[in-house]
Amino acid sequence: MKPLTFTLKKLAPSKVDCRRLTPDKLEGLSIKQILEITLNNTFKVIDLFDIIGEDFEQIVFRNSSPQLAYIGHEMSRGSITIEADCGDFLGANMRGGHIICHGNAGDRVGDQMRRGLILIDGNAGDYCGSRMLAGTIGVHGQVGNYTGFGMKRGTILLTKP
Repeated sequence: MKPLTFTLKKLAPSKVDCRRLTPDKLEGLSIKQILEITLNNTFKVIDLFDIIGEDFEQIVFRNSSPQLAYIGHEMSRGSITIEADCGDFLGANMRGGHIICHGNAGDRVGDQMRRGLILIDGNAGDYCGSRMLAGTIGVHGQVGNYTGFGMKRGTILLTKP
């Protein structure tokens, strides 16, 4: 089966809250139902994304931008691949699964993360791994200020100090 792929058609004038686009929350929905999901109480998925694929356990974001926030929020299983940059709160409150970002991520990657794996090819913003309880975050590029702020357990792997 092919991964469920969200291709960004146009940039929104404001940040887009993508917390409803995870394997947990899309399970059992048809493509037609997914296209009608409201994001930010303003946009529907159909307004911003083209969708192909049928495997809800593997989600891909193409043409993504820093406007897309909360990708992978509260996910507990499956995988999300982001083929460009993404916004703030990547993997926030994550409870399992894995996220791979092939670009840069915004602030608060893995905020209050409990389990899972987040790998970022580019840079991560401020407060990476903040209030983290468990799990693993790997960042190939630079990280911003306050990395691991309030972290209890877990692992943050960095290639650059």
